[in-house]
Formats: sequence, C-alpha cells, structure tokens
Amino acid sequence: MLTTSMPAPGQLLLGKYRIVAHLGTGGMGDVFGAENIVTRRRVALKFIRAELAENPVFAQRLLREAQSAARVDHPNVIDVHDVRQSGGMLFLVMEHLDGEPLASRLGRERMAIRDVVTLLAKAARGVEALHAAHVLHRDLKPDNIFLVSRGEHALPEPKIIDLGIAKLLHDGTTATLTAAGALIGTPAYMSPEHLLGAPFDERCDVYALGLVLYEALTGVQPFDAPTVPMSVARTLTFEAPLPRSLRPDLSRELEAVVMAAIAREPARRIPCMTSFLRALAPFADEAQITGATRRGRAPERTGPAFACAPTLAVGACAAPVVTAQPMICLS
Repeated sequence: MLTTSMPAPGQLLLGKYRIVAHLGTGGMGDVFGAENIVTRRRVALKFIRAELAENPVFAQRLLREAQSAARVDHPNVIDVHDVRQSGGMLFLVMEHLDGEPLASRLGRERMAIRDVVTLLAKAARGVEALHAAHVLHRDLKPDNIFLVSRGEHALPEPKIIDLGIAKLLHDGTTATLTAAGALIGTPAYMSPEHLLGAPFDERCDVYALGLVLYEALTGVQPFDAPTVPMSVARTLTFEAPLPRSLRPDLSRELEAVVMAAIAREPARRIPCMTSFLRALAPFADEAQITGATRRGRAPERTGPAFACAPTLAVGACAAPVVTAQPMICLS
C-alpha cells in the first residue's frame, strides 16, 4: 500500500536519491529535485500527491507515464529514466529541467511571432514523436510545455511533459484508467469530439497545440471560462476571434494555419502533427526545428502537406481511433 507521506529535503531514498527541494505540484503529483549521490547527477522525482496515494488508479497512471515516455527518445519529450518505490512511496525518476513552463513565460511577456512559432514547432516535433510511438498526449497546454533554459540570449528548448494521462492508440492490453463514463484532461484545451465522447485520434492533440499557438500569439485563450460547463459550452458553440483581430501584425497566412488547427470539425482540421509542422515551417526558424533525434534520424514525415483550403481530408498519417467516454473528470 502506498503511503500518504511525502519525502523531506535531505531524505535519502533507495540509498542513492537525496531529496534537495520541492519543485512543484501538478494535477496528480508532487515533484522534487534530487541528486543521485552515486553518479552526482541531478534528477527530478515525481510522487503521487499525498491525498491520492491510497488510490491505485493514480499509481497506475504514474506507471503509465513512465511507460509512455519510455516509448519515445526525442529531445523535445522529457526523459523518464525509471519508476521506483521506497517506503511505500511510488515515484518516477526523470531528467531534471532548468527553466519554466510556457505558461509562466506567456504570463510575463508577449513573445515575438517567429520565436513563438519556432518554440511551438519544436514542441510539435516532440508530439509527432509520441504519435509515431502510438501515444496520444491528451493534455497539451502551456503548463505542459516546459522551456529549458539555454542561456540568456538563446531561445529555450521546449519539452513535452506530464504524460500521466497519455493514451496508447492501439494497445489492446492497456486498461482504462478513468472512471466509467469519464474523460480526463483540461476542458479549455480539449477538442470538441473529445468533450462529446465521440471517437477521436491524433487530431485532438493538433487541436490542443493549435490553441496553445493561438494563446501564445494573441495572449488570449478563447475557450477558457470561470467554470467547467462554461468552458465546454464555449468550445462547442463559440467561434474563436480571428487572431489578427487581437494581434494585427500576424500574417493572414499564419492566421489561416492557426484557425485550421483549431477547426471545430475534425474533418476540417489539420489532419496530423506532421502536416501541422509543415504548415508552421515557413513562419519559424527552420534550422532550429529540423535535425536528428537522440538515437538516429527524426521520424520520416509521411503525411500530406497542408494547404489552407476550406476542407481538409484526413491524411494517411491520421492515427487509429480511440473510443472515449462522454463525461469529464479533471486530473
């Protein structure tokens, strides 16, 4: 049985992980900075939040986060080294990241258009790698894109984090880890089909990342609201204002890409992350978003090129469908 306690600074776990400091609390876990005293390597340890520790569902979610991350080796996806248990505490051992979430950066400043697109294109490469491993993230938002510092004047490196609610696209052995009739995610960034309990695929991640791009460019999250029902209603019925009405220096071409990424109907949306990347390329620093993954070359982009057309057919790179359930359970 898992304990409801959390580690304290200075505590040594498994004879090698010394807790340094509490770094933050997320939807399902507390994260601590630690040092591996054997290798002198800094790591981050993510524990199930104390009040949830007795619930085996959350332990399984933590384990699935490790398994999901282990399927991908990409510079724009967080490294998860191991999942361990000590003194009744179950935790992930992850790479230690220095920097801040994209949400913090956006709350502090309006970024240059080219920098925004370059950062989000690099994040999209990480999500593309997840999709290539048949993993949907399902909770992409500014809090889950971590900007790793690379020096005072260098653009940070984005990392996709928090895979705790990621869903394997076609793994028949993967158990459902939500209550019957429930979805998990952040309503303001969930696609309409996801909210309605309709079948959904990788276009739900395209939609969410499109909303992040919209917010990063304009400073506005169009479907956020004081309550969950209001947020859902806005997503299902409200048309987002054109980005140029909020930021006139945007080009019409980039505006068309943003609006196609957040199209309400999946059939009119950019069909896959590969096509989204191709659409963003003319507006980004292409040299920064191309290159190899850690092991070998980047995944081959086999999907169709995106054009700003009124209707977009689902391309060959569209992922297999995942059946969802019709209610919301916030993680």
